Amino acid sequence: MKTRKLLFYLWVAIGVYLYIADSTLAQQPKTIPTTQLPSVVGISTMAIGGVSHSLAASLGDVFRTKTGLKTRVIPIDSEIGRVNLLRTGNVHFSITAGNAIFNLQYGIQDFSNLEWGPQPIQLAWTGPSCMSPVTTKAHKDINTVADIRGKRVPILDRKSGIIIAQSFLAFGGLTWEDVVKVPVPGYTGMFKAILAGAVDVVPYANPVTALLYELEASPGGIKWLPLYHKDTEGWKRLRKFSAEGIPGIIDIGPGLGGKPLEGFMHALAFTVYEWQNPDLVYMLTKVIAENLASLHGTIETWKTYTQDIALTVGFPHVYHPGAIRYFREKGLWTSKHEKWNQEQIEIQKKVKNEWEAIVDQALREKWKPEKLTEQWHERQKAITGYQVP
Repeated sequence: MKTRKLLFYLWVAIGVYLYIADSTLAQQPKTIPTTQLPSVVGISTMAIGGVSHSLAASLGDVFRTKTGLKTRVIPIDSEIGRVNLLRTGNVHFSITAGNAIFNLQYGIQDFSNLEWGPQPIQLAWTGPSCMSPVTTKAHKDINTVADIRGKRVPILDRKSGIIIAQSFLAFGGLTWEDVVKVPVPGYTGMFKAILAGAVDVVPYANPVTALLYELEASPGGIKWLPLYHKDTEGWKRLRKFSAEGIPGIIDIGPGLGGKPLEGFMHALAFTVYEWQNPDLVYMLTKVIAENLASLHGTIETWKTYTQDIALTVGFPHVYHPGAIRYFREKGLWTSKHEKWNQEQIEIQKKVKNEWEAIVDQALREKWKPEKLTEQWHERQKAITGYQVP
């Protein structure tokens, strides 16, 4: 009897150990390429109502029709949560904004810690995230970014969201000290706050965000604040914080009345890790590229996704070999694209090597997390040229 009890407890102990070990391993980054195509393709996005969720959801039917593979869209408002699903292999793609890609690949801001550091994040297909501040027509005294002074502005709980908002404030010569900060949970929380009258301005908004149509239909209506391209000093101040973006034209979205708006453009891309199966990445790139016309007919967001934008040289990111394979087959990948891509890959390699060196030093000398972040932000600057705010 005692022997049976001992064996029982031994098996229970082994089971608990394996469960814990399996749970722990599930949180570790993938390092070995996946060679088999999945039966279900996972895509992490912003919460329901966000632009990226609409993109992924509308892609599902087209992707299944053309490949026979189903898609599973996982909406998460937390940026780190979305990317962690990608890193651990629980999804295959994540739709990620340019500022987040920028921070991920250099291991800065929210990712300047031992749990993250520089990530080998790459693109399968990229479109534009065109943004500008937005308020309501009810605020007749807010017509430029400079007019936001003293107003209630939502502030997110993640550094990347804070920084891009700070860059738009800087365009108008403002800082966070010049406005009343109102904490909100997540990107969509900013629009819910302005709809509820809890804030006066949303510091940055993509014009095809679904909740903006609700704002347009609300009693207060919607009003866009331009980031005039001729304001060179304003753009210098903006790019000091958001170096991943360039001037762009917003011509799709609520409240524009057919008049293009001068704003800010960075990538809103289907991202993968460098180890992702190149056949799967090739498949996604091909499906999007060869079905843009039908995708444009699904939701307005897709209308901003074009071949020209996908092959724009200037975004500081790297395309995945699976995507490049498709572009080469179609004769779209030029020597200019290859030169730019290789330059970005080289920067990522230098950043990775420097990170490994500083981590060794931090562990050896038992640095506090704050010191690692501070030291790393300085060291990456020597490679990337970007001064972290």
